[in-house]
Order: sequence, then structure tokens, then C-alpha cells
Amino acid sequence: MSITTDTFKHLAFPVIKVRYDGPTDYHGARWIASLDRGGDIGVIRHMTSYDDGLPAGASNAIVAALACWHKYCAKHNLDDTHVAIPGNLDDKHYCFVMVPSYILNGE
Repeated sequence: MSITTDTFKHLAFPVIKVRYDGPTDYHGARWIASLDRGGDIGVIRHMTSYDDGLPAGASNAIVAALACWHKYCAKHNLDDTHVAIPGNLDDKHYCFVMVPSYILNGE
């Protein structure tokens, strides 16, 4: 199967939005990921502490996004064989489109 415009027709891939939330008097720096599927599913959120051991902010953002994704899949008994395609909005906001791996494999 080759990937064409029709491959993505009628598909709505989940998008995880991740934002950096700097330290406060009560919390250390953290990344907050949210996945909003609307309807009965609602919003899934996950907060991850900032890890200074990881390179660059994007590394922390993907950790938060994947944790949010696994939480979503576990809650709804879904297969989590997806690939997170990153989109950098700015240095404090990222988004990740969760694309089924079979589409990228051309199966």
C-alpha cells in the first residue's frame, strides 16, 4: 500500500498538547500534557516533573506526551502502537500527533 492523500481521509488523529509550566512557590518546573477527545472521552491530563538530565525541552515534552498517551490507552483499553509526530509551537509549547504505526509502515 502506498501512502497518498486518501490514506488520511476521514481520520482524526489524536493530538497531545504539552506546555511547560515553570516553577512556583509550591511546585517545581513541570510539563503538562493534555489529550482532548471530546464527548464521553473528555480530557486526559498528565503532569511530569522537569528532568534536568534530559537534553533540551523537547525531550521532557515527549516524556510527558507519551505518559499521557499511555494513560489514555489504558483507560480505554486501546492498542498504543502509535508514533508521536512532533510539532514545535515555541519553546514552552509542543504538540504531538499520534499516528497509527501501520500507516507509516505502509501496510
